[in-house]
Amino acid sequence: MTTRPRVDGANPKRKHRAIAGCVYENFKPIYEWIQEDDHDSLLVYLPGKCSCFT
Repeated sequence: MTTRPRVDGANPKRKHRAIAGCVYENFKPIYEWIQEDDHDSLLVYLPGKCSCFT
C-alpha cells in the first residue's frame, strides 16, 4: 500500500518553525459549578485577555 502526501494546504518543502515567546505558568483557575435540574455547568475564569463567544 502506498501513502499519498497530505493535501491540506501545507507546503512540504517549508521547514517547521517553533513558536517563539511562549510562556507557560501553573495557576489555579477560579471556577464555579452551576447545578440545575436538567444540566450542570462548570464556569472557568481564565486570566488574560477578555474574549466573548457568541
